[in-house]
Parts: sequence; structure tokens; C-alpha cells
Amino acid sequence: NVRTIITTHYCKDKIIGENDEYLFLYYDDLILELEKFPKSNVNIKIEPSDIAFILSSSGTTGKAKIMKLPHCFIMDICDSCKINGNNLLQLARKNFDACTYEYLIALAKNMCLHFVVESVITDPNQFDAFFNHQISDKSFSFIITPTHIRTIISYFDETTATKLFQNYINSVQLVGEGFNLSLAKELYKLGTTRVINAYGPSETGISVSSAILFDR
Repeated sequence: NVRTIITTHYCKDKIIGENDEYLFLYYDDLILELEKFPKSNVNIKIEPSDIAFILSSSGTTGKAKIMKLPHCFIMDICDSCKINGNNLLQLARKNFDACTYEYLIALAKNMCLHFVVESVITDPNQFDAFFNHQISDKSFSFIITPTHIRTIISYFDETTATKLFQNYINSVQLVGEGFNLSLAKELYKLGTTRVINAYGPSETGISVSSAILFDR
């Protein structure tokens, strides 16, 4: 339960003072470390089977497992994602392995990944305010469960929901659980540009049967 603060050595005491409950990561130290690396491409041959990163996950079992994920996996999962647009809103919590998927999609598709505070994820009013007051000139895509997006839609009257989806939301990719076509039709009626189903028949089938349900 250690809280992490990214700051500089100069600003540390101005933020909170000495406190063992916080882990400080210093931006200026990071810059010094990065400057040690070559500024041009290193001459290293990378095979598709080489490990790209290591992920710790409990999945649905609650039992921790460590997975080594190769480069070919990253390319396959990014190719399977049919989400589009320039801005991706991160709705997966940072302690959930699904957030890794959002990182990969943003990198692979050259999208700007936007991190939001917890209240934007859990409170429909904050979700609406995020679009209306902070980023009114942008169109967003996001990856979300059917239950979550139904909660957002049902919270607002039809006029408010239509304004939200028509003005600010581009692609919606449904994941995590099954759904029926009435949800896709509702999203179409509200003005969503593209809706994708990425939920597979099992945990090992996520994104395998990814399909665009409609595209304006």
C-alpha cells in the first residue's frame, strides 16, 4: 500500500516533507539514466519470439502468475484491435492487468492515451464533466464493459446521453462480458461512430473473435 510520487529532488520537500509512507521516484534521476542510452537505434536483432515485457496477473483465479509476453503477441493483439481515432481514454484501473492492453493499443495505433482519476471512471456526472469542461475539442475512444457503459447511458436522459456520444465519443470497444445486440443498437442510436465486440468465448479468446458491429 505504498503511495508513489514522481517528482524532482528540488520539489520533494515542498510537496510533502519526509514520510516513510511514500515512495519517491525522481524525474531528474530518470533523465540522467536515460542519457546513458544511445541516441540512435541500437544494433540488436529482435526475433518475434523474444520477450517484450513481463506481466504479473491473477486473472479470474485470484492466484498470482507471471507471464513472459513475446513481441509477436503484442503485434497480434494490436492488429486484432479495431478501435480507431486519435485519443484513447484509459478506463481500466492501474492495478488491473487490462490497463496494459490500453497502453499497447495507444502505442501501436499512435493514439494519445489519457489517464483519468477514479471519480471519472465511477461517477457518470464526472465522466460527463470530463468531456464537457476539459476536452470539448476532442473525440475519444475507449475500451469498456457492457455493464459499465449501460450504467453511464441509463444515468442520463436521452438528450444528455445523445449529446455526450455524438459530440465526444468515437469508438467503443466492448470487453469483459457478453452482451446482447440491443446495447449495440442503443449506442448506434446515440451517435457512436464505431462499436466493436472484443469479448471472446473464454479468457483465452479475448480479441480473437473481435468484430466491428457497426461503423458509420
